[in-house]
Amino acid sequence: MSFIKAWFKKFFAPITEKPLVVVVPSYNNALWYKKNLDSIFDQNYSNYRIIYLDDASPDKTAQLVEEYIKEKGQEYRTILIKNEQRLGATANRYAGSHLCKDNEIVLILDGDDWFAHNNVLKKINMVYSKKDIWVTYGQYRRYPSNEKGHCKRLPQSFNFRVSTCYYTSALRTYYAWLFKKIDKQDLMHNGKFYQIAGDVAEMLPMVEMARGHIAFISEVLYIYNNQTPLNDFKKDYQAQLATCANIRDKLAYQQLDK
Repeated sequence: MSFIKAWFKKFFAPITEKPLVVVVPSYNNALWYKKNLDSIFDQNYSNYRIIYLDDASPDKTAQLVEEYIKEKGQEYRTILIKNEQRLGATANRYAGSHLCKDNEIVLILDGDDWFAHNNVLKKINMVYSKKDIWVTYGQYRRYPSNEKGHCKRLPQSFNFRVSTCYYTSALRTYYAWLFKKIDKQDLMHNGKFYQIAGDVAEMLPMVEMARGHIAFISEVLYIYNNQTPLNDFKKDYQAQLATCANIRDKLAYQQLDK
């Protein structure tokens, strides 16, 4: 009887909602903020909050977002940060992640992108609840082409720094405590936060520290907006390649025992 109870509890007992935080770095997203925010507000999940960081957008994104948060009655779960000067997405992800409690799980959602469906947060919670996971990467689709991304499952022992292809992409999630172990200088070049490919600089240390605790989620959870002109590869592809090479040349992080 005890075996049956244990089996039932493992597979059918309700899963406790872990605390999640959606960190949204955003710049000039007056055209996309509603789609972005609606994909968060409509999640079938309760235990989450939002940190929205507007990067001094000249198109009044911050004002529009503030009004929409109030219209939707989401002030209680949302922190809106309005930068006075543009800092870049890496600086905003850094600030947002450091505003989280160590035990909170961070989900990165760019301000011009959106979640693929209304059960994304449930899926993330399930992945972190079933095993001792510290960081995840996943799969996405491009909008409007509907083309599937290139992310794939890699061995826990994979040498991420030798790969010239960035497989650990959206949806990216991690425990805040893990992100906080990244040396700030490894997210910077010439004294400033990376302006291109900062997501690579963030994920490399985390997957190196978290070996044995990394999960790849094959289900598409993220829609990557290709209609915006602000994608890194559109701004300066050669600079993106050079920056990625600079990031990979930094010292690798040691695996953590926690």
